[in-house]
Amino acid sequence: MISSQASKLPVTIVTGFLGAGKTTLISRLIKECKGRRIAVIQNEVSEEMGIESAVLTDSSGKIIPDFFELPNGCVCCSAKDDMILALENIVNLGRERIDAIVVETTGIADPCSVVELFWVDKEICSSIELDGVVAVVDAVNFPLIISSGHILEHADIGRRQVAVADRVIVNKLDLVDSTVAATVRDLVKSLNPSAEIIETSKSEVDADWVLNIGSFSSKRAIDSIDHSLHEPSTVDHVFLTFPSQNFDPQQLERAIGEIVWEESVQAEVGNVYRVKGIFRSSKDNNWHMLQGVGMLFETTPIPEAESLPSNVNGDAKFLFIGSGLNRDGLFSRLSHL
Repeated sequence: MISSQASKLPVTIVTGFLGAGKTTLISRLIKECKGRRIAVIQNEVSEEMGIESAVLTDSSGKIIPDFFELPNGCVCCSAKDDMILALENIVNLGRERIDAIVVETTGIADPCSVVELFWVDKEICSSIELDGVVAVVDAVNFPLIISSGHILEHADIGRRQVAVADRVIVNKLDLVDSTVAATVRDLVKSLNPSAEIIETSKSEVDADWVLNIGSFSSKRAIDSIDHSLHEPSTVDHVFLTFPSQNFDPQQLERAIGEIVWEESVQAEVGNVYRVKGIFRSSKDNNWHMLQGVGMLFETTPIPEAESLPSNVNGDAKFLFIGSGLNRDGLFSRLSHL
């Protein structure tokens, strides 16, 4: 489960469409993280491994020993069992050998399905924590990838990869002019107003920008909720606030479960990609946080030592990101709790 315990291995998910520069990014991370040991899980669509393996080497040119490649198939379907096995193998290496885990998804993978793995296996989740999701965007092809003229399914995946990310790397700027670069930047902002964006060529990004996100902390959740209020978006963002209303965590989880699991409810409220929230518990009056990606979610108490921003003001706040979202329907689902 998501946790702030320092003993847990932090996991960064790197997503992005085919050819965006994900493997180049990970190769740079490994070579430039002096003194830090990174284990890599790479989900490949081909059974012919070896091309990518040779790319992922350490600063001395040696192939990374703790490098796990998954067989044919996408993480979000047939390779799920292999992902858990790879995570188990890395966890068994222990903190004395590994400092962080990076998971590279396939170019056509839905990142929501990958994130969901970190809620599924209780034993694994006791040893790791999700640090954040980073999307790599190909500045040359991104406008076409997400356009209606592209393969519809791929267009939706391309939009979703950016929409659920905490940070977005707009890559290959050396191959486009300033007008195209501005267009891509605006597209990314419209898909995800709350994400931090960096522009680069050949995936040249500081390792700490990718590995130290802490996206599931209460402060970042609140910051992203508030930031989304002030930016336009082409992906639906619904912000709900409940002044001075407390929520029973179990009742809230039940309501969120209906929203993301039940087709009849989805027809009413829309398709939720990601949900974030902060609220006081009606049971103990302490602050709790809601985090969800895709079909999985959880509520967790916020440690008393973790100070909240002054703009919280005792109000419960929830942010839903998705497609075809119905604000009134979502509000109705939560307001009666």
